[in-house]
Amino acid sequence: MTPKEFGAQIRMRRLEQHMELNDMAEQLWTSPRHLAAMERGEFEEGDEEMISLIDEVLDSPAWDRLEFDGFHRLIPMTPAHEQVFLAVRKYRQNRQIQKI
Repeated sequence: MTPKEFGAQIRMRRLEQHMELNDMAEQLWTSPRHLAAMERGEFEEGDEEMISLIDEVLDSPAWDRLEFDGFHRLIPMTPAHEQVFLAVRKYRQNRQIQKI
């Protein structure tokens, strides 16, 4: 999946939820300009953390989460970034298990 295709997925899912760009940006604690850039496929370092938040805001089911669509492969990561990404993913998985 290319960055543009991934960004289109974000936009499509937002529109399926009948959510305005400004409303979603506010819930994500980011600017509408940043979210619009992501929807165009313009990603920056650190955006991988935003993807799991987008899944939460859009209430994505476990089997259809953007987080698992290979986003971390769109932005080249240093080994240090990869370790942080994997640690955050593991933390979130453990946190969800404890909620049940």
